[in-house]
Amino acid sequence: MSTLKTGALRGTSGTADSVQLHASNQSVTFPGDVAVTGDVAVTGSTSTTAQPAFRAYGGPSSSTSVEILVFGSETFDIGGGYNTSDGKYTIPSGQGGIWVFCGSVMRNNDEDDAIVALYKDSTGIAEGRCTTNVTNSSKGYASLDVISIAQASAGDTFYLKNESGNIHCNSTLSQFWGYKLG
Repeated sequence: MSTLKTGALRGTSGTADSVQLHASNQSVTFPGDVAVTGDVAVTGSTSTTAQPAFRAYGGPSSSTSVEILVFGSETFDIGGGYNTSDGKYTIPSGQGGIWVFCGSVMRNNDEDDAIVALYKDSTGIAEGRCTTNVTNSSKGYASLDVISIAQASAGDTFYLKNESGNIHCNSTLSQFWGYKLG
């Protein structure tokens, strides 16, 4: 294996600078970030690293007090940020940016009012609310959905919390999910 050390590479055609590899399975590895100025053309296949994302489900069948809703199962967790023990998603190292989070639970069938909130660290940033007139005919299951876009830094935590009422989570359809938008 040979090592080439240089401050710059210049093409020989006189019209454009380029670096070409003429053997199969060749690659160029950079030890850090690379900035590209100008247009980039790619011929052939490319690969990218998947953005962090998760989907958790299997929350509590009933939550009647102000508490974090813990979803104990995951469909996927790219980046490893969701904790099935405490219900919190922690932004992974190096993944700060703009994130989207969503939660979907239900008001229990014997409840009139219920509120579920999305928290960033210890601050509520969005809520889903179902309020009705207090009559027997207004009770019943109702979907409580909350979605928000947020600026996040590595180490920030996001979670769903029962703020009021009797919250029910369907074992497969109720969920908490999020992904890095950019």
